[in-house]
Amino acid sequence: MKFFVMSDIHGDYKAMMKAIKESGYNKKDANHQIVVIGDYFGRATTGKGAYGVWKYLTSKTHKNKPICIKGNHEESFVAKMLERGYVTDLDCRNGEDKTILSFYEGIKNIHKDKNILEPVYKQLREHPIAEDWEDRYYGAMYATEVAAVNMLGEGKKLKKWCDNLPYYFETKNYIFTHGWLPYRLHSKTNKLSDYRREMIYKYKDMDKYSDYQWHNWVWVETPFNYSQHCSYFPNGWDKWIVVGHWHAFAFGPRAEFFDGWWRKEDVKPEEYNYVVDEEHKVIFCDHCTVYGHKINMLVLEDELLDE
Repeated sequence: MKFFVMSDIHGDYKAMMKAIKESGYNKKDANHQIVVIGDYFGRATTGKGAYGVWKYLTSKTHKNKPICIKGNHEESFVAKMLERGYVTDLDCRNGEDKTILSFYEGIKNIHKDKNILEPVYKQLREHPIAEDWEDRYYGAMYATEVAAVNMLGEGKKLKKWCDNLPYYFETKNYIFTHGWLPYRLHSKTNKLSDYRREMIYKYKDMDKYSDYQWHNWVWVETPFNYSQHCSYFPNGWDKWIVVGHWHAFAFGPRAEFFDGWWRKEDVKPEEYNYVVDEEHKVIFCDHCTVYGHKINMLVLEDELLDE
């Protein structure tokens, strides 16, 4: 099977569609499979971009349903924002105000009723928005849009989608995840699902512990963390790990330069491309879409795991 792998789209619908078109992906081909390793919304969103990304990846027109992995934006921002009912300062700093506005604009095009927002305004009049003073400014700006998205059904669907995304996808020779893998991988088979079964068998309530570990590792703070965590691989580990989250140029030839303070002007165009770490068998995919306005498409041929 041929896997078409992207990461960190961040709402850039045009860049996503360009990458898909240039890759040769055919959504009607049973041998083609899209895999996206997290962060679908946020920073690079313009117009209805984030809404368009979500609609495309959840469309039923694909012969094989796109495999979407959970990223930190889905877990820590989008789902919580929809549940909370308003946008915080932290949401805005991560571009999720653009996400909610994108969904709002997309929904308005579907629902033509001019009175569509009246129930929303009524709800806002009857219920306070934010109690924390730091959140009031942003809440006042975007609570209407969040309420509209929630009340018109898309918010509920989006939150459920974010909550149910898996933390990883595994094939015969690759593991795809957003940030990193949990510590202490010591399964006798190099199959991640076996690792989890073995650990659950040994430790009570391991299901919850495993989820907690995955929650921590959708975040990896610096390139240094990656090199440090590679030392935890067990002897004989022979699978490639494909990750997004942190921009690929930070792992290239000038990695030391990008470990400190840098500007987007410092990045050369070719440095945005994905980076292959042969020593540790890690592939870094994140193009840093918000700056490069392009998405890396990694095309791999591999076999699905035996069920």
